[in-house]
Amino acid sequence: MRLLQIICVVLVLYFFSACQSFQVKNNNEPVIKDRSFKNFFVLKDKVPLKGDDYVGVINEVLITNDKILIGDFEKTRKIIVYNKKGEELAILGKQGQGPGCYQSLNLFFPLNTSFYLFDPIRLTFLEFDKNLTFKKEHIFYSKLKFFDPNWFDIFHNGNIAFYSPRADDTGDCVYVFSKDLLLKKSLCKDEKLFSSINFGGLKNLCIDKKDRIWVAGFFQPSIKIYKKNGEKLLEIQDFCNRDDFINITKNSISLQEFLKNYYSSKGIIKGIFALKDFVIIYYSIPYKWENKIGVKSFFSLYKLDGTLLAKDIEIPPQYNFVNVWKDNLIFYDMFSNQIEQKNLNAIIYIFHLKKSIGNKL
Repeated sequence: MRLLQIICVVLVLYFFSACQSFQVKNNNEPVIKDRSFKNFFVLKDKVPLKGDDYVGVINEVLITNDKILIGDFEKTRKIIVYNKKGEELAILGKQGQGPGCYQSLNLFFPLNTSFYLFDPIRLTFLEFDKNLTFKKEHIFYSKLKFFDPNWFDIFHNGNIAFYSPRADDTGDCVYVFSKDLLLKKSLCKDEKLFSSINFGGLKNLCIDKKDRIWVAGFFQPSIKIYKKNGEKLLEIQDFCNRDDFINITKNSISLQEFLKNYYSSKGIIKGIFALKDFVIIYYSIPYKWENKIGVKSFFSLYKLDGTLLAKDIEIPPQYNFVNVWKDNLIFYDMFSNQIEQKNLNAIIYIFHLKKSIGNKL
């Protein structure tokens, strides 16, 4: 009887440990060898933005049935709303101290029939109705003192997951909220090396069509896949094996060592996005050019089982990538001569994945 109890305990511990560990996958070669951008993506729309409110940089773009929302979190700190022709309609929220005002800004998103923006200084979500009228605040300081979401994605049931790489509270970097914006759980242990430094602007989370959560690392650039309930499924380590990528396995290093040996000479994953039956990884790699350091940006494309379809698809330099929303790959141009000549704020370019890619598989 005693022996039977021991065997049962061992089996329980075995299955528990198995559930807590990832199946690891390394892809040696991509399925598709042609790495040209035009082999995968086709331009569907070009929208010139016109209006009195100019943007300094475009950090986020969301497209609804009748609106285009442009977020500039760094320069003007505004969210400008345009119609589908690119004509300015309104500003979502405003800087200040009163109702409906924010002190800082680093995220906005649609949820149910409302729009929300996040103020990282006050740890507050501001909610606006579909007509962009302020409704109420959702304050989280008492629950998560260091919650700092950089990006989001939405489950089929309306719940939402946020990527928050500054995880001083729970040690995690993924936070799942209900569609009523109530915290349900957190998952995916963070890889933070610097207690006082937050590398913002990363969009390293997405939810695929199976409602699984994909999370991309920054310091240790693996890609981890979780079930909706937080159960670990798969870890893809393609980027960890690359010499041209940051891959810091130490628990802590000095900021000086990081800046000298890694940050200016190694690539990083900057975003991960669901795209129909695939997941796309967005990353940048530095290169030397005339004694200067430049940066080239790329995509890699994966099947939902973690198979690498295409690697190092270089983004044409005339396009600045922003994000993927509703299967639209969104780019912008703010710097070409035609912007000044036509008195434009910017030009938004919308690309789609070619249908032939799915037909080849």
